[in-house]
Amino acid sequence: MTRSRGGSGWISVLLWTLAAFDLGLALTAFTAPGWWFDVMHGAPHVDPQGLFPRTGASWAMFAALQATAALRWRKESAWLFAIAALRASDMATDWTYVAASSDLSPLGTVLLGGASPANLVLAVALWTCWKKQKRLAAPAS
Repeated sequence: MTRSRGGSGWISVLLWTLAAFDLGLALTAFTAPGWWFDVMHGAPHVDPQGLFPRTGASWAMFAALQATAALRWRKESAWLFAIAALRASDMATDWTYVAASSDLSPLGTVLLGGASPANLVLAVALWTCWKKQKRLAAPAS
């Protein structure tokens, strides 16, 4: 890992990990929705309006943006701010999902219940890193 810019090589690892995670979610939504519904809901896959593939498309976009950020953030720290905002934008979705779903498995409840706080932590961490990178890049007075 690169130790430049304040020992921040872990940021790239985090961004790639998030990209891989969201790509996995997207692929699940597109290729194995029955498995998702079994694990998360303990119920058969029923989605007549096709909302789950729509969610998969959002996860695919998250993956693409996070992968781009992993490649670009060292030269353009604004990518850290963008991904912090992206994660923040997703904070309420999982708790909304828990509240609105009529069937959730115990595992689904735990995973979805923990996702909103995880997104908050990620948003704050990435925002903090963005602020630090801005300070490091600022010309000396």
